[in-house]
Amino acid sequence: MLFRPEEIRQEEEEPGFEQPQAMRAQGDSRFVVGRKKVNLQDVIGELAQDEHIHVPSMGSWSMHHVLAYLLSKVGPADVWLTSWSITEEPIALIVEHLENGAIRKLRALFHDRVEAMNPAAHSMARFNLQVRLAKVHAKTLVIINDDWGVTVKGSANFTRNPRIENYVICTHRRIAENDRDWIEQVMQGADPFEAP
Repeated sequence: MLFRPEEIRQEEEEPGFEQPQAMRAQGDSRFVVGRKKVNLQDVIGELAQDEHIHVPSMGSWSMHHVLAYLLSKVGPADVWLTSWSITEEPIALIVEHLENGAIRKLRALFHDRVEAMNPAAHSMARFNLQVRLAKVHAKTLVIINDDWGVTVKGSANFTRNPRIENYVICTHRRIAENDRDWIEQVMQGADPFEAP
């Protein structure tokens, strides 16, 4: 099958932005613990379509490591991400993935204070990535290609943090598309959260 019927979108008569919707998904859930000094392959393993993987961890890896791991599982993809804070190491890893083709395109939404909090990382991001600054505290990662739609939501920023973090990895395409859409709307300067 070349497409799934639920992937067909109706054209709107007039262009505009839709307000983000609450999403509900059915499917399997896995609960794993990111124990200290255990790698992501051993914690997460293989991905399956339409599942949630809940992963508390103790700082052995961060959101940029999760990104690299997921790209190794799903193949080259487009990526959208949001973060309250950034540092140079994650930005360098993201740039490396762009250069080697693992990330086909990337759009990043960062908190508007990252320039003051870490000027070097902000400069590196601005020079290498498509970035927009906004009042964002969400930590969201979206990875989409022809075969996969993956979203990661959690407490981790794109920084190295040796504290307890929590991740939920979701492989429901509709959820990934929904998260991509609201991030894209903010990237384009819209306010998708304004009441109708």
